[in-house]
Amino acid sequence: MPIDWPLVAAFAAAAVACFAVAYKGSRLSNPDSRRGLRWLLLVVGAWAALQTGGLLVTDESVATAVYTLSLVVGFATVGAWLYFCSAYTGNEYHRRPAYRAVAVGTYLVVVAVKVTNPIHGLYFSTTVRTEPTTLLLIDQGVLYWLSFGLSYALTGIGFLFLYRLSRTSDRRPWGLFGLFVTMGAASLPKFLN
Repeated sequence: MPIDWPLVAAFAAAAVACFAVAYKGSRLSNPDSRRGLRWLLLVVGAWAALQTGGLLVTDESVATAVYTLSLVVGFATVGAWLYFCSAYTGNEYHRRPAYRAVAVGTYLVVVAVKVTNPIHGLYFSTTVRTEPTTLLLIDQGVLYWLSFGLSYALTGIGFLFLYRLSRTSDRRPWGLFGLFVTMGAASLPKFLN
C-alpha cells in the first residue's frame, strides 16, 4: 500500500515553512500584529504537520485521532487570523474581553462537538481505503458543514478588516485579492468530493 509521497511532501514543506517564518519573526512594527502573525503561522504549521502525520498513518483508529486533532487545531487558525487582522488593521477587537470570551467560548463549543463525534457521529464518519494508497476516507456530517461555514464566515470578517484598510492605502489591493482567491481555492476540494 504506497503512500502518496507528493502530498506528504507538500504538507510537510508547508509545516516547515510556517515554523521557520514564525521562528524568524516579522518586521511588523505593531507588537500585536507580530504576535498575531506568529500565532497564525504556528497554528497553521501545526495543522499542516498533523495533516502530514495523518497521511502516513495506516491504522484507522490512530488516523481518526490524528484527523480529529487536526480539526481542533485547524479551527484555532480562525482565532489567530482574526486576532492578526484586528491588530494589523488598527482595530482593538482582539483586546476587548467580551470579544475574547465569545471567541474562546465558541472555540470550546466547536471543539467539544468535534471530540465527542464518536458518541453522536454527526461530525464525520470514516472508512479506510487501501488501494491504490492507504488513506482514511472521511464522510463529513452536518455538524462539520456548519463549523466549516462558521469558520469561513469568521475568516471573511478578517478579510473585511483588511479590505477596509486597503481602501485607505496607496497600494493596490492585488495581494489581498490573491490571498482571498487562494483561500477560496483551498476550499474547493471540499465541494468537489
